[in-house]
Amino acid sequence: MGLWGLIGIPILILIYIIKNKYTEQTVSSTYLWTLSERFLKRRNPLTMVTGLIALFLQILAVAAISIAIAHPVFTLKGVARQYYFILDTSGSMAAENADGTTLFDAGKAHIRDMIDNAGNGSTYTLVCVGDTYDVVYESRDDKADALEMLDEMQVGGGEGAMQTALFEAREAFAQNSGLQMYLFTDKNYTTTENITLVNLSQVVENYAIADLGYVLGEETVTLNANVVSYESDADLTVEFYKNGETEAFSTQTVSVVKGAKTPIAPVTFEGEFNVVEAVILNADGQKLDNGSVLFSEESQNEYKVLLVSDTPFFLQSALKVAGTAKVDTLATASYVGQSGYDLYIFDCFNPGTMPKDGAVWLINLSGNLPQSGFSVYGENEPKDGAELSLSKSTSSIVKALTKDLRGTAVYVHTYQKYGALQNSCEFKTIYTYNSSPMVFIGKNGYGNREVVFAFDLHESNFPLTYDYVVLIRNILEYSFPKVLEKYTYDCGEVLAMNATPDCETIEIESPSGVKELKTLNTIGNYRLGEVGVYTITMNAKSGSKTYNVYAQLPETERAPLQTESEFRIYGEPTDGKKDGKYDRLILIFALLSVMFIADWVVYCYDKYQLR
Repeated sequence: MGLWGLIGIPILILIYIIKNKYTEQTVSSTYLWTLSERFLKRRNPLTMVTGLIALFLQILAVAAISIAIAHPVFTLKGVARQYYFILDTSGSMAAENADGTTLFDAGKAHIRDMIDNAGNGSTYTLVCVGDTYDVVYESRDDKADALEMLDEMQVGGGEGAMQTALFEAREAFAQNSGLQMYLFTDKNYTTTENITLVNLSQVVENYAIADLGYVLGEETVTLNANVVSYESDADLTVEFYKNGETEAFSTQTVSVVKGAKTPIAPVTFEGEFNVVEAVILNADGQKLDNGSVLFSEESQNEYKVLLVSDTPFFLQSALKVAGTAKVDTLATASYVGQSGYDLYIFDCFNPGTMPKDGAVWLINLSGNLPQSGFSVYGENEPKDGAELSLSKSTSSIVKALTKDLRGTAVYVHTYQKYGALQNSCEFKTIYTYNSSPMVFIGKNGYGNREVVFAFDLHESNFPLTYDYVVLIRNILEYSFPKVLEKYTYDCGEVLAMNATPDCETIEIESPSGVKELKTLNTIGNYRLGEVGVYTITMNAKSGSKTYNVYAQLPETERAPLQTESEFRIYGEPTDGKKDGKYDRLILIFALLSVMFIADWVVYCYDKYQLR
């Protein structure tokens, strides 16, 4: 379509034919004019063809513009190739060379040089292999785009998914045996076939902390850890920090034999902690495993409880033994709709309005309570007392709540008759008497977890039995399921989470500061791709709560100079050369600019007599 611009050439010629070639000039004397013309003709014999030169330059300019718009592509025989790059982005590639660059940087530099020096028209496929297999681009023929996307690649922290990369490379080679395949990694493969291995590994010292953990005593915390030196024997100095403090509270020196896990001396301190960090001070080439962070499970799962009771002793004692709750106790007369708690316990008291921002336990509730999900029919007093029956349901929830119960006989003197349980509240019964629910759990009208006792604990033998504290512990776990299954992961693992009550969205912030917002339907697919601390924020109507996990470098990525068995791609390779192309129009546009400037000079020379 651009060549339609060539119609401008005959139009230019037509304009040149019909344009007025005469100019009017005023002179002082016709004699002087005639005399000057005689001298000019003698000095400038080409005066008559200057107009033709301008026309010729204008025709060339129109032709150049048309060709540029048409975007011509010139075929270059057999100068292009089809490149297939596999770049290892696993954690071990973050090891540094002597000049401060990483092995990953060296791999990218190799690929960049190959793309820069490749023939025009070559195609490039880039595959990155960290804890996942990712095709960055496939059969791309634009060098600038390929290099830009290469520069954006970052090293990860997980194990390399090389088996997946090998399988996909074999599939690609089976479809196109002309691919020029390259593997950039720090692993050494004893056997390769149909692929060029670029081994980036170098001998560097690497020290690591492994298996950081803690044991709780009655008043103390004891830390344990191992240290490893992968290249040589070494004396390693380890410092310990807690709760974000900048000054170490303990320093240990450990003599380590090459390749052997060596335990540090146990570190004991008094009091609670939220987070502890252990750091090796000795410098090495792999910084991702020089430290480890440990979060306290107890502090992360700590919650606030409001106990509204005039006789709170039994409940206070059980909560202290069974959980890590911080309990505030109020007399029933002092309750005026307080908020901001994770759990509300109403003991023989009707609050009138159901709290919206936490789980609720209702004990011996007399009178209906909106949003409770059940109705109260009144108090019953069996003639000879009531012996409760423990549920034998195979429901997973009931089995979890009755876990470790011995089935000790439970007797009550009086109880409330509850009924009309709403199916939408998902109630499950734990204890019954004559088919009446005596202890049951579910969700109230606000979607928060609810536990109901149909009797006064003080009017029963239940608090004096072994099963009492066990049941309280179980229903605490039901009311507050662990948000995080664990607090230390290997890079590449998927984060396991449970949503808090009333949770609407979950925000996850990576160690590099990248934030991702998750809904309840997508929380199960977040992969920890970086080494460091992740922050998880549960956003609920009643407020937000923050949790932390630490992703560490996998043990398989810590040892340098690893040797793998083979990376074979089966098949008979072909030449793979293809026709290249040349479509850069910068020279055409440069020529166009020169022609416009030349035409302007000739025009001025002719029009204004710049002789």
